[in-house]
Amino acid sequence: MPNPRLLLVTAVLAPSRIIGGRRADRIVAHLSRDGWDVSVLTLKPMYMRPVNATGTQADGFERIETHALAPRMWAREVVRRWARPRSERAQMHPARPAAGSVGAPPSAVGSAGLPPSERGRAGLAMRAAGQVRGLISRGLVATEFPDEFAGWRGLGLRALRGRRFDVVLGTLPPFTCGVLAHEAAQATGARLVLDYRDPWCDMPATRWSAPEHARHLALEDRCLAAADLVLGVTPTLCRWLALRTRAPVELVTNGCRSGAVPWRAADLPKGPPLRLAYTGSLAYGRDLGPLLAAMARARALLPEGALVLDYAGLHGAQLRASATAAGVADLVVDHGEVEQSAANALIRNAMAGVVVVSPEFDYAYPGKMFEILSESRPLLQVAPPQCDAARLVTEHALGWTHDLADIDGLAATLVQACRGDVPEPVRFEELVADHVMAKLAGLLAGLVK
Repeated sequence: MPNPRLLLVTAVLAPSRIIGGRRADRIVAHLSRDGWDVSVLTLKPMYMRPVNATGTQADGFERIETHALAPRMWAREVVRRWARPRSERAQMHPARPAAGSVGAPPSAVGSAGLPPSERGRAGLAMRAAGQVRGLISRGLVATEFPDEFAGWRGLGLRALRGRRFDVVLGTLPPFTCGVLAHEAAQATGARLVLDYRDPWCDMPATRWSAPEHARHLALEDRCLAAADLVLGVTPTLCRWLALRTRAPVELVTNGCRSGAVPWRAADLPKGPPLRLAYTGSLAYGRDLGPLLAAMARARALLPEGALVLDYAGLHGAQLRASATAAGVADLVVDHGEVEQSAANALIRNAMAGVVVVSPEFDYAYPGKMFEILSESRPLLQVAPPQCDAARLVTEHALGWTHDLADIDGLAATLVQACRGDVPEPVRFEELVADHVMAKLAGLLAGLVK
């Protein structure tokens, strides 16, 4: 009997560093090993920046890469290149260094650190770029539906002509992946699975006008009505989806890397200093202010140099300003934007990895949560107390979780951790990709019997 054939539709996949791609990577790796013939319809790497220059990618599957008609992405790239100051452009070509470009930190933002002759020019360029970007974006948003990947649908379907699959699985966002998966399932005679990492129309925050929301709702309802199976990564997301479809809705979390093992408190890195690591973005309302305030209080109860926060990401300037305001600038090390392997090394060198859940996204398990657990490190989480991520940490003893306003509690935890009092996880194996993906494989197998 031939192996069942799966088509995965995803806009991000290794070598992309975008966190949503980790789920697609694991689906591909595990289903390929479980006897599925896996094909992946995805974009060329230029559409999923930033990408890792090094690192391993799964093999044993067919990768179908296409271009996309994506004018908004193209416009952003053109504006970004045009607005780059001359000294920054020179840094990209080491053979022709510009005077004054040496020593500018990778995390420098705006025109800070540029030679005086270029600061005014850089400021004008950045303002002009912002105006151009705004005009282009407003013009294109109206035509790119449901999102800026809409122009991928035609090219993606063309790449599938004459193909047959048993199951088509679209992982979203972007929402175009769900639409493209629906169309691909119809065109190839396959069962349709929609995999939600984030909500579409059920997002609590208002993103569209009432007419726009109605248009999105109608499109999502058509996709959900055609689905044979719907997956969600958190309990809350599954509850929302169950109200919208007659298809079975199943919880399939992201999971830790295959082979991840629970930590033992005695084996964690010892201080001083006790190192914490935050690797990733401070977008989407994430705020390290509560942790910085707790560090300021805890330092009065700890020996000098007992605590350090390592940061790697794009928002170093923002973090350094917040740390200065909190009086803990000397306790923060900004490593700038680094490769995934370097970010993982920072986590392994730390006693705990930091996770922040903003109230607006309290339905989510942050992707970084599983990246930290994959390195066998506990979580120090700042999150609304009743959110899914807080419940997961508590249920599996994955570390500590505190409300954003609980500065005293965070400070007490830091002191406790510095003294070696660290929780050890329970039922950790339920969160490892082998267990999670075995559940997914069983659900998919049920569709093709």
